[in-house]
Amino acid sequence: MKRLRIGVHYEPSGIDPHIGSAELALQMTNGVFDTLVNKTVEGDYLPGLAERYQVSDDECCYTFFLRSDVHFHDGTPFNANAVKFSLDRAHNPENQSQLAGSLLGSYKSCRVIDEFCVEIILDEPYALLLDALSQGWLAPVSPAAVEKLGNAGFARHPVGTGPFIFDNWKAGESLTIRRNPDYAWAPPLVNNPGAASVDEIEFRFLADNALRTAALLDDVVDAIFYVTPSDCAHLREHGAFSVETWPIRGIPVSMMMNIHRSPTSELAVRKAISHAVDRDALVEEVFHGEFERAYGPVSQFTLGYEPAVEKYYPFNSGLAEALLNEAGWLYKEDGKRYKNGQPLKVQFYALPVNFYPQFGKIVTRMLADIGIEVEVVQLDPVPWIRAGMAGEHHLIPQGK
Repeated sequence: MKRLRIGVHYEPSGIDPHIGSAELALQMTNGVFDTLVNKTVEGDYLPGLAERYQVSDDECCYTFFLRSDVHFHDGTPFNANAVKFSLDRAHNPENQSQLAGSLLGSYKSCRVIDEFCVEIILDEPYALLLDALSQGWLAPVSPAAVEKLGNAGFARHPVGTGPFIFDNWKAGESLTIRRNPDYAWAPPLVNNPGAASVDEIEFRFLADNALRTAALLDDVVDAIFYVTPSDCAHLREHGAFSVETWPIRGIPVSMMMNIHRSPTSELAVRKAISHAVDRDALVEEVFHGEFERAYGPVSQFTLGYEPAVEKYYPFNSGLAEALLNEAGWLYKEDGKRYKNGQPLKVQFYALPVNFYPQFGKIVTRMLADIGIEVEVVQLDPVPWIRAGMAGEHHLIPQGK
């Protein structure tokens, strides 16, 4: 049996592509689901579960002509009703889908034309619809499985049409998917049109960075995601491994500032922080030259990127200090800044995985240079998300 073992950095809370999924869960289950269309590196859209599509003149109606030879892992047929069910489910606010629902943009409704033809109706033109439909977040799911298992059950046992079938999940240890022997509808994006050549893929949860790299070196796993940037050079030099990186489209790692909680509710404080963080130095220190720095909340590899943002908020600690002085945040004898008796202190909420703790330490050091005290608060994924949504933070890193 051909088995692929992959060490991954944390265990997801669920693997339902529509409801509350984590990015890692999607990567784990990309093989479990197919998408309507597939996007190439060059930005072209190729057939997927939809053999072809057409767009109306007003760009508010997309018609998809579906494959008629596809079935879900539970044996139920893939058809237009399944597409409508999946998109309506992702769009339904009661399901609280924070990502899949938002990807649908101006989605209004989905109309079944016949068994293998469906229309997506938009309230207004939405240029990113095809891009959204090429992502696993909006992959069609088995209506029968969702109705049988419910959202919570489906999140622990997903059913798609992909080349791999969900097999088992051992909490805290691993998640396994196995080869779909009936798979015969691979997209033209891949060389193999039929069933996968690998019988089984096991994802092992190895949260510790050093442990994950050690597992690769000791042949406990065949591949790891994600590789600590400081380990990349060593793994390349080893000779037995290849290290792959790819550009991030959309939101890069960004430090979000809470505009509703003092002191980051003040524009002058936010500007000062933006000028005080030396992003070139931070990226070099954390990522060791493996990634390019970003300049704004949308990376330079994203469709529609505006290069003018690269001139915004250059590193300038002198300007940062001047902004704080002008806003009334002044130094006292203890070397800290105060205004109206209140210290200039912010909380940085971080996950205790990957680069986040290091990110917090560097930001703490850089902001201390201009008199801003930083408290780094480390939380596990679920409370971290809840804290961010509740606005308990001042600074919170987000992105890929």
